[in-house]
Amino acid sequence: MRIVKLKALMLILLISTGWGSVALFNPAEYHYDPKIVAAHQATLDAARALDFGEGFNGGQDLINKIQAQINAIKEEAKLRELKPSEVSKARELVILRKDVIDGLTYAKEDANGDLDAEIYADGSSFNEKWGMSKSFFDKTKSWFD
Repeated sequence: MRIVKLKALMLILLISTGWGSVALFNPAEYHYDPKIVAAHQATLDAARALDFGEGFNGGQDLINKIQAQINAIKEEAKLRELKPSEVSKARELVILRKDVIDGLTYAKEDANGDLDAEIYADGSSFNEKWGMSKSFFDKTKSWFD
């Protein structure tokens, strides 16, 4: 359980710091190449769209925003070599997308589509875990109880 809490804390820190992109990317390393700078800006914009405090228009919107950030990172990777922490960030997003899809699938198949049904081991529902109106920090408080 401590490992899950540690991973959750790390995820919170990554999200709250904008996934660390600003500290990782130095445009001078790429001689201010406009294509690379534009690709990095697209990645930052996609990360901002995935702000858990803003809420989502349903589960598919959440999945789409996660996928948009993954796609932006892939496009940036075509132009420059990503740093190990950026690759790790992309892997975390893929895992996050899978977790959301698994939760939606389980709710659809085993809870008759009820996103408020208790489907997780801690007794929370999909909406409680990935809520459309709660802030990310409110959703993760129970991870540290």
